[in-house]
Amino acid sequence: MENRTLRPTPDALLNPRQDANFKAIFSEDSEEGRLALKSFLEAILNAKVSDIQLLQNELPVESEYVKQSVFEIQQ
Repeated sequence: MENRTLRPTPDALLNPRQDANFKAIFSEDSEEGRLALKSFLEAILNAKVSDIQLLQNELPVESEYVKQSVFEIQQ
């Protein structure tokens, strides 16, 4: 039986197809995070992205057991 994975490569540490990982990768407040998000958006939109502004759109969770993820793209 073939060992299958959803990771893009067998040695990838995070699976970007999972919402929490995607958000962690592309919303990280760093130069690398902004560059990753810009490159991703340009690839899927097939357009040049000149500016990116990430806005906090989630209320702080009251418990470590509460999980929520919200993604929104505005043009």
